[in-house]
Amino acid sequence: MSNENKNSSYIDVSGKVLSRADMAESFGYYAITDPTGEIVDESNIESCERPLIVNCAGNFASAFPFTTDRKNGRHDFMLVYVNAGTLTFFDGDKPIEAGTGNVVILSANTPHKYSNTGRDKLSYFWVHFTGSEVISRLQEYDLQFFPTVYETASGNHIHQRFQSIFDAFSKRDLHLNRELSALFERLLITVSRSIIRGERTSTLSKSVKYIGANYNTDIKIAELAEIEHLSVSRYNYLFKEQMGMPPTKFILQLRMSSAKELLGSTDLPIKQIGIMCGYPDPHFFSKTFKSFFGVSPAEYRKGFGA
Repeated sequence: MSNENKNSSYIDVSGKVLSRADMAESFGYYAITDPTGEIVDESNIESCERPLIVNCAGNFASAFPFTTDRKNGRHDFMLVYVNAGTLTFFDGDKPIEAGTGNVVILSANTPHKYSNTGRDKLSYFWVHFTGSEVISRLQEYDLQFFPTVYETASGNHIHQRFQSIFDAFSKRDLHLNRELSALFERLLITVSRSIIRGERTSTLSKSVKYIGANYNTDIKIAELAEIEHLSVSRYNYLFKEQMGMPPTKFILQLRMSSAKELLGSTDLPIKQIGIMCGYPDPHFFSKTFKSFFGVSPAEYRKGFGA
């Protein structure tokens, strides 16, 4: 069962309202249902319930020009695979084109802006996802956020991976969410294997792996730069370019994601969780957590009935 985009949020830059015929090849599937079982097109959520969670997925196809501009981004992440045509993304005011066979991954809670000029028919597949291990899984598969645009090899099977996700949505049984998680991980693996990895100035893979293994310690940016044999300023620049955020925010996001998972899935004392996530001072941990999520660790845990 799908929820068709009858009232699309996409804006035709000419002001023309797109008809259903114009959007005939576009569709979306949504994981959330209301108590009656009806599909709910309210999928913009962040969750740490499982390592990888698919909120929604679909296909968009149109020959009409449009612009999507989410100034505050979304609470979840987005992976886009351009099946045909060209989709232009914006890094601030800088346009970056993604053509046929390209993959782009947009980070959560960051501005998203992309458009189609209408010079040729555009078709792209999309999936919005969340979960407690998004950052670590992307890191494991050497996948980075926009402004990185990946070129994939022909015959990459990405189309089939999306089709498997759509097929799972159409069944909509008791196993849906776990099946979607497994299928999405297969999609990430396929994308990673399909990427044409040319010579890159620096992948920062050594320091990113170091962060993943030591994010709960007092990591200095200078030591990360030294691992990559770069100056601190150059390291900060390359890290933001490749990961979509500064290294300090990346470390903070890892710490907070870990804290949320532990608060929701264990009965460990909050003070102990703070220490495990790199905050030996419980008051500073609580203040940092509340600043990041809007609620204190105790309030967040209370939501799980712990």
